[in-house]
Amino acid sequence: HPPIQYLMELSRGPLTGEQKDRYRSSAAETGLHVDDMQRRFVPLARAALDELMDEADQRM
Repeated sequence: HPPIQYLMELSRGPLTGEQKDRYRSSAAETGLHVDDMQRRFVPLARAALDELMDEADQRM
């Protein structure tokens, strides 16, 4: 989601070229953070799920 400052700028009318560039830069940076978090989180989530499944299998 775009930062509130960009939404406020949109409410004032069309964005200038500079505002569009800042928005794109911010969106790209956010995308990199999301990718980084996914790279960290997905293996941890898979390991936790595997552990839970192993525990469930042992109880059956």
